[in-house]
Amino acid sequence: MNRIYSIFVLSFLLFSCAVDSENLNRPFSKSEEIIGSWQFYEYTFSTGSSQSSRGRVENEGVVVSFLEDGSLESLGYFDCEHASYRIEDNILIVDFGCDSEEEGKEYLLSWEGVNLVLSELTTTCIEGCTHVFRKYELD
Repeated sequence: MNRIYSIFVLSFLLFSCAVDSENLNRPFSKSEEIIGSWQFYEYTFSTGSSQSSRGRVENEGVVVSFLEDGSLESLGYFDCEHASYRIEDNILIVDFGCDSEEEGKEYLLSWEGVNLVLSELTTTCIEGCTHVFRKYELD
């Protein structure tokens, strides 16, 4: 009986680890996965050494909503409150429609578990600075 229980527990642990590793840093399979609202809550940054450090965002009101029609609404993240976006080969391309100094930006899209990760492609952060978003339900 103990042997059957041990096999069951071991199988469960192996399956659980396999599921987690599948979601970690997986590429986007469909652009629909990004639809919805995402709260910016964590970031990595360069300390000047060979490793990056993590920090938490103090302002919890920074939210980006990706809509099905290819538009987005930004509460404090982008220079503009409204913009359009498209996804090409795991690259998020944001086109600003307001009077911004920049016409747009490009980000590498990835997952960290269930969290959305944006890595700006035009920045000069050698160690890989990223912005991590978690799914957010607007009231």
